Amino acid sequence: MLRVCVIGMGPIGNLHADIYRADPLAELAGVCDIRLDRMEAASKRLGVPGFPDAETMLKKSNPRSAASAPAGSNTPATTASRPFRRLMPDATFSAKNQSPIWFPKR
Repeated sequence: MLRVCVIGMGPIGNLHADIYRADPLAELAGVCDIRLDRMEAASKRLGVPGFPDAETMLKKSNPRSAASAPAGSNTPATTASRPFRRLMPDATFSAKNQSPIWFPKR
């Protein structure tokens, strides 16, 4: 089972979280948004821990993958995803959809 987290709980982040939550091969480990109202609503709705910053979420939830806003965008989700790139510098990502999916190299 792949432990995943979602950074940025706007409409696209919530869509990603719903898909992961429904996938029997994935375990949604946490959600993150710097907007506390979004983070709290998603955390409650999905029944997973919510975090106001990605660094704390990544340390506590220990995901193997994360979905975030497009890497070139200037959004709160992109800002929040920077710790993921810093904490997992060897990660690769797939940007075939709107949001990159980060996977650590093994």
